[in-house]
Amino acid sequence: MGKGQIICVLGMHRSGTSLVTRVVNLLGVSLGREESMMAPDAANCKGYWEHRASSELNEEILSRVGGSWDQPPTAMSGWEVARELADLRERGRGLIEEEFDLSETWGWKDPRNCLTLPFWQWLLPPMHYLICVRNPIDVAMSLERRNGFPLSKGFHLWLTYMKSALRHTSDRPRHVVLYENWLENAEAELGHLAAFLGRSAEVTAEVKDFVDRALQHHRTSVVNVVDDARLGFPAKALYLALRLFAGLQRQQPDNSTFTNDTPLRLLDIFSLYAAEAMADGDKLRAQVEEQERQSAAEKMALQLAESAREAAQREVTDLHELLAKQTKRSAELMSKVASLSRHEKELRQMFLETQEQLLRRDEELQAALGAALQDISTGLGGTSRKLIIPSKHLQYRHLIRQIQEVVQRTLPPQATTLVVSKGDNDLLQLDGRPAWHFPQTADGVYAGHYPATGEAAIAHLESLRAKGADFLLFPSTGLWWLDHYKEFREHLERHYRLVFREPETCLIFSLREPPGQGAAGAVNGAAGLHGAQGLAPAADAGYRQLIEAVQKVVQNNLPAGSTVLVASKGDSALLKLDGRPAWHFPQTAEGVYAGHHPADSEAAIAHLEALRAKGAEFLLFPSTSFWWLGYYRDFQQHLESRYRIICRDQHCLIYDLGKRRARLMRRMLKRIVATVSLRSRHA
Repeated sequence: MGKGQIICVLGMHRSGTSLVTRVVNLLGVSLGREESMMAPDAANCKGYWEHRASSELNEEILSRVGGSWDQPPTAMSGWEVARELADLRERGRGLIEEEFDLSETWGWKDPRNCLTLPFWQWLLPPMHYLICVRNPIDVAMSLERRNGFPLSKGFHLWLTYMKSALRHTSDRPRHVVLYENWLENAEAELGHLAAFLGRSAEVTAEVKDFVDRALQHHRTSVVNVVDDARLGFPAKALYLALRLFAGLQRQQPDNSTFTNDTPLRLLDIFSLYAAEAMADGDKLRAQVEEQERQSAAEKMALQLAESAREAAQREVTDLHELLAKQTKRSAELMSKVASLSRHEKELRQMFLETQEQLLRRDEELQAALGAALQDISTGLGGTSRKLIIPSKHLQYRHLIRQIQEVVQRTLPPQATTLVVSKGDNDLLQLDGRPAWHFPQTADGVYAGHYPATGEAAIAHLESLRAKGADFLLFPSTGLWWLDHYKEFREHLERHYRLVFREPETCLIFSLREPPGQGAAGAVNGAAGLHGAQGLAPAADAGYRQLIEAVQKVVQNNLPAGSTVLVASKGDSALLKLDGRPAWHFPQTAEGVYAGHHPADSEAAIAHLEALRAKGAEFLLFPSTSFWWLGYYRDFQQHLESRYRIICRDQHCLIYDLGKRRARLMRRMLKRIVATVSLRSRHA
């Protein structure tokens, strides 16, 4: 490579870099081989005076660091020496050696150099820089004409290129060239440029011939640039600062190179402030655009909501019209049939009720059906076999009514009760008494999950007791808590009195009284309902009654000799089923009680299916083990999807492990039809 001067021409696209480069060439600076130059075209009919290879390399550099000439990247410091660009650096060295190795003084231009200059500075010795400046409005308008860019993008590119060129040439020999000055007085500008480069300005005629004012399609005065509201203040201020700096250059005696450090440093500082202002402006602009997008989205949502409301209003109007027609028709029919007049009010009310009221009426009808079936069963007489209510939902509603009756006759009117509710608000309707979900969030709504441990349950209980809770109520569906949370159960036993115990309905603890002998008995007796350590099950009269009831259900419903799995928790009394083989569930390989519950539903399912394969025909849950179906949800779904229920009452639940649900429904339907027919004959 030659040891002489290297001139790098910088500037934003459409800023006169081609003109200045050609003038530099006329002053005796080599631009490389003519065949390496980009050919003129409609956008630049006098030629670009630019290397195709260097332009292509610059595009590749920008692409590697995540950008392009019109989408400048935000590269990290030191990007120019990154390993990922090693091949491009080698390519750049080859280009320089091929084109300029024999040249003492040479130069080149590419507006992209403003962005990629650190890359070239790493490859080349110190250079002289010519920074071409054109007012940003004319640049943006030229880009709009050539590339179709909006003016705002052109302004942003101008500011980005200028601040990048100034930052990378700080403390290096540089000369600011104003495009407008060349068109007004090319001879004077030639003298300044030649003085900076140390060349002789003897090519005035050639330069004048090359400069063509007719190629300047946009001519915006400095005053109009400052007064144009479309251009941001950072770009205006930097443009004016560059013009002032160029003016100071021209005031140097004998066209000598500008040497005063103060204006140079001021220009660098000003460029830095302009860049920061641009960044702040971009950030604010992005925030405004985001807010505008959000506003547009909200506006769209409001429009959609309004459209939906209008559609709903039209539908309501149509329904009202339909309702009016149906009401009129009903009135006409009711007027002809006097015996049906009492139903008119009910029919009108059905049309006016909301969906929630319709659902509530459905529940009432189901309850009425259950009661009617029970009445039919009672009216049959002469049999000890109870009618099996087919709806688990009806049993649950019945349980809620029983709990409400217990609370009404047991607890003070103003007492605050914690209810293990699983989020069911119906369980909190305790005849006007304050009732809270347990567990609950800080806002008092159901927590949506069980406590992680017994210690967590204790801490939650005590915090709610400190807030005013007086009683803790376990419905029968929640009694499994006392078995699963051993520490929690022991805490209750040690600190609070059990004021009511009826395993088929509920347990109630007083949180304001220590344990003692009361009407309900010791808490250990309640825990014993689940087989927990404490009072033996045989000593509990209610538990003995439960065993007898279970035995009677088995005797009436299961074939003799059938093998029954019992969720017994080790109580052998539950296995005495009128001579039928009965197995503990869960059990060990030797057939004795396992001593613990399954770890999860998956383990429970696997154990059940293994025992079924060994010959188990039925699965029995006494009421003290109903909690299994609430705790092991997937296990419950497995049972309900595969096996039919042959008995469900307040004492036990029995699944037939060899039959399917479809057969159950057919049998249930036949049973109801037969019962109703028998009732009709008796009537």
